[in-house]
Amino acid sequence: LAWYYEPIRAKKGTWSKVSYDPFAKKEIVSYGIPLYMNGQLIGAGGIDLDYELFRHNNQKEVLNKMLNNINQLTEFAKK
Repeated sequence: LAWYYEPIRAKKGTWSKVSYDPFAKKEIVSYGIPLYMNGQLIGAGGIDLDYELFRHNNQKEVLNKMLNNINQLTEFAKK
């Protein structure tokens, strides 16, 4: 449950360590963010990504843009 508790503790988005997902049968990395509404914590959200995506430099730019959008939504939810 690190994907849930780490972002809440850090009060920002966090990356997990690489782990093996037995259901997907592949290595994954997770990104989690705390979710706020009207300035109050309401939980955490996250996404699991195939770690293979991080082994290709061209995919990193796409992922960073996606995470930027997630962080912008989080900032909006804090208001």
